Amino acid sequence: MIYLLFLVTCLLTATAYYGSDREILAPGVIFAGGFAFSELWALGFVKQWKLNLHLNTFIVLVGGIGCFLLGAILIHWLFKKKRPVESRNSSYRGTWGQQEIVLNRWLLWALLVIEGVTMAITVFEMREMVGGSNLFQTIAVYRQKTTFTAGGGKLPSYVYFFRALIMAGAYWMAYVIANNALVKKRVPLLPSVIFVIALLNSMLFGSRGGAINIMIALIVCFGIIYGKQNGKLRISWKLFLALVILVAVVLLSFRTIGNMMGRNSHVIPLNEYLAEYLGAQIKNLDSFLNEVHPRNYIWGQQTFSEFIKWIGPKFGLNTHYQLYLPMRFVGRYHLGNVCTTFAAFYMDFSYAGVFILSVIMGLVSQTVFELALRTRLSGQVDYMTVLYGYIYPALVFSFFSNRFYSQIVSPLFIKCVLLWWAYNLVFCYWDESVEWVKDHLPGRKDK
Repeated sequence: MIYLLFLVTCLLTATAYYGSDREILAPGVIFAGGFAFSELWALGFVKQWKLNLHLNTFIVLVGGIGCFLLGAILIHWLFKKKRPVESRNSSYRGTWGQQEIVLNRWLLWALLVIEGVTMAITVFEMREMVGGSNLFQTIAVYRQKTTFTAGGGKLPSYVYFFRALIMAGAYWMAYVIANNALVKKRVPLLPSVIFVIALLNSMLFGSRGGAINIMIALIVCFGIIYGKQNGKLRISWKLFLALVILVAVVLLSFRTIGNMMGRNSHVIPLNEYLAEYLGAQIKNLDSFLNEVHPRNYIWGQQTFSEFIKWIGPKFGLNTHYQLYLPMRFVGRYHLGNVCTTFAAFYMDFSYAGVFILSVIMGLVSQTVFELALRTRLSGQVDYMTVLYGYIYPALVFSFFSNRFYSQIVSPLFIKCVLLWWAYNLVFCYWDESVEWVKDHLPGRKDK
């Protein structure tokens, strides 16, 4: 059954590619392709994990992916239908006075200082909470306390505000780096330094996911802007090889970075370690769908956990619950505790939830993608491209866990949108704002 599943998922990936007019960055391509990639890893451990796939698991995976594609292809067809006949062979609107995005140098230095201060206060507050003889031990103990303990402690709110400010800035700066690098044919230095420090800042809580998300967002911004410059995103062999090398470097360094953060996985062979993160979710989903689960006491508590934990206390609800993510083992093999995005949908809303929520994902992500393609390049940061860069990693890792709804239906997402607007206002309209303030100062006389 697992071999048939892999074959069908590959066919669905091809359907997504051609159904989106061969747009490699289309949501359906990466959503279905991510599951195909995960299933390929699972194929290498069929015997070790005793992976005898049940029919209901096959239906959930194929049905969920298929429903996502239905929503995505429908939106693509509607947008394509609205385009003039002569431009229907390309989704890109192209350039419209594309130019370098010029940012005030002093403001960039100020942001760099804010990043440094944010990292310092984050580490200070973490040590105040959990102690630790060195930075890596502090990160490891803090991650253990906050991940595996209900209500596992909170840092002061100002820490989260500054961390959100830096994270939102990283996605915004990814667009600036991509645009200016393609316009000037060289990577802008200060924005790149700010971007790298934001990556390091994102890992202070012991998670590597945030850094990977931001790097993927940078690639997405490059791809969309390059496609607008050339009318189509064409993947040359040189670019394909570069992406393969980049992915290989990330995968090979993944365990090393985890060990530095106290995960102690060096005793596991590398192929088994990577399989736990890249393929075990298929086996875990199969186990999950065919076992008894504890009952939810809040509607949608698995799928919309971030939103519920934010809004629940405002209505007197006790939201200090742990997600149902039991650690799973098959013999000596450790399979982790995540079961693809479909597990949350199923636990909250049964099979109907898997199909309905997948359709909604396809509709929303394809709409953002289409809007990102249709904005013309200029000397400003395009919000839709930044937003798609934010959404895209959630689609990439849908084979891993429920990233889409936990990222989009959350207060952090609202903060990010507002902060992107603030970044645009401050960095792109600084000189105009200063002049406006000068012109409206009390006592200033018109010349």
